[in-house]
Amino acid sequence: MKKCKYIVEHNNELNYTKVRTFGKSELALLYSPDSQPKVAVATLNRWIRRNKELAKALAAIGYNNNRHTFFSREVALIFKYIGEP
Repeated sequence: MKKCKYIVEHNNELNYTKVRTFGKSELALLYSPDSQPKVAVATLNRWIRRNKELAKALAAIGYNNNRHTFFSREVALIFKYIGEP
């Protein structure tokens, strides 16, 4: 499987990181850095539910909402449908 890359800007520096397994809080906080971890996860889950195409694509690869991690395949889909953090 080809590894995708995304860019995170922090203090005007660009960091390249490969798509990988993320803890839900870890990924959610990239999208909502000023939120508490629980709030950030709830926000990301809401975005996933509201994006029907993303929810369908995640379901097709076996996404389990009760798991505490996003596997790299799931992260790649989130980046594709929601955009990179």
